[in-house]
Amino acid sequence: MVYQGFKFIFVRMGVVVMLMITCGYGVLFAMHEVFFHGMQVDDTVLKWSLLGTSMVVGIIAFGFLGDWRFARALAGLREIDLQAGREEINSRFKNLIDFTRSSYFWPGTGKRLRQRALKEYAEYLLATGIEDYEAQRIFLQAFLRDPEDIRFRDVMVSSLTRKADPTSREIDILLLILQAQHFDDEPLVDFLASWFLEKDLFTHKSEPVFRKALELKTGSHKKIARFMLPVLLTKNRNDTHTIEFYLHALSEAEPEQGARLRDIIGLCYAEKRFETGDPILHKKCGAVFSELKPALRGVLIDQAEEARLGGKWKQVRLFTSEDRRILKSLLIQTGIVKTWGRHVLGIFDWILGQVVGGLKALVLKAMDGIHSLGGQPTRVKFGVFGLAVFLTLAGAALIDWQLKSADSMLEDGEGIEWEQEVHPQPATVADDRTYTVQVAAVTTQAKADKLIQSIHRNSINGAYVLKVERKKGGYWYKIRVGTFDSKDKARSTADRMVQLKLIRNYFLITLKQPAKSS
Repeated sequence: MVYQGFKFIFVRMGVVVMLMITCGYGVLFAMHEVFFHGMQVDDTVLKWSLLGTSMVVGIIAFGFLGDWRFARALAGLREIDLQAGREEINSRFKNLIDFTRSSYFWPGTGKRLRQRALKEYAEYLLATGIEDYEAQRIFLQAFLRDPEDIRFRDVMVSSLTRKADPTSREIDILLLILQAQHFDDEPLVDFLASWFLEKDLFTHKSEPVFRKALELKTGSHKKIARFMLPVLLTKNRNDTHTIEFYLHALSEAEPEQGARLRDIIGLCYAEKRFETGDPILHKKCGAVFSELKPALRGVLIDQAEEARLGGKWKQVRLFTSEDRRILKSLLIQTGIVKTWGRHVLGIFDWILGQVVGGLKALVLKAMDGIHSLGGQPTRVKFGVFGLAVFLTLAGAALIDWQLKSADSMLEDGEGIEWEQEVHPQPATVADDRTYTVQVAAVTTQAKADKLIQSIHRNSINGAYVLKVERKKGGYWYKIRVGTFDSKDKARSTADRMVQLKLIRNYFLITLKQPAKSS
């Protein structure tokens, strides 16, 4: 369990890292070198989006892939031909069971899926009539995971009761089977009672079997009465199960034992010990009480009354503080008392289940689609591939068009200096051009004033607004900062504003003549 949990976490974290290094780096490279080439772009949102996508795919979708593979394999095994080779089928079932221990599944999920696989394997072995050692082992594993399935119970009972000397573990399995049948299997009760008598065992395991054997009057009921009565009378037990045993053992008890049993049963009736908890047992005790002599009945009634009055005024503190906390917790767990927290938690669990279920269904449908595509003709595969390439190129073209539409923010007499690598020029060439930094272009004066104030609050001077008429009507309010005699100075000021998170990107504008602030 611990090892599988470690694999689950380690492998999924590895998948996340691999996706970030490969797909994440590839997307960032394509965006910067193809679509944003030469531009200063704040890609924080893109990086976080890629990280989130990698985590969803690596942690959640990776598990859905395991569920899909398991479902496909199990569906294939349900359609197997019973006349097929056993070795191949057994190998497929074992591979499926081993797959549930892989890193695809959390230990709890793997245990649940392994139970399904073992049940299918056991049903296949039942259908083929195989009962060798390997089949018995699979039947046992399937039964332990679903004790209510009577098909596996019958097979286990048939094989274990035929053994000459079953082990204690095998007896425990038979006890589980008998418990699941509510002790209604008389031959199995007699078999277990005889085994316990042979081993001279009187424990919490054998006692209910002995009681049931005495009630059903199996072949060993007399031996059971002689074996159990001295032990129970020595311990002075008078609980429900013991009184029931006394009632069944009255006919088999020795005279001295019978008299003592009637005294105990009559006192339980006089005390009304079972009147509320088990009325049927109370009536049975009453029948024994009515057969006693009047004087003995009077003595038992006096004893019961004395015990009742003696305990009436006795002050007993039943619950400790820890008991009260446990009781409150049990009331909440069983639903007798409901809190707001449990209501909210139930709603949250339902919403989370719906979201995860819907996402899982989408992923599984996509996996089914990919699997179906693998079986299609080559022309269909090329058609789907071509459609995917077309949609990718169309999306890239749309992004490129949106970027180019930013050219409308510039006047016809001005040029844009895109951010790119600057090659050093010879010292003899003088740069007499003037530069400014354009940080934004908005459609209202209020937005422009707000950005100007934000820039001034950060001790950056020289910000001004250039009002330009738009081709579609209205005006552009272009916010620019400073006039500089070199690119390096302009870029330094712009980078400082990016670091202060005042802006995300900017343009270097070459002016024909120095601009005047307005």
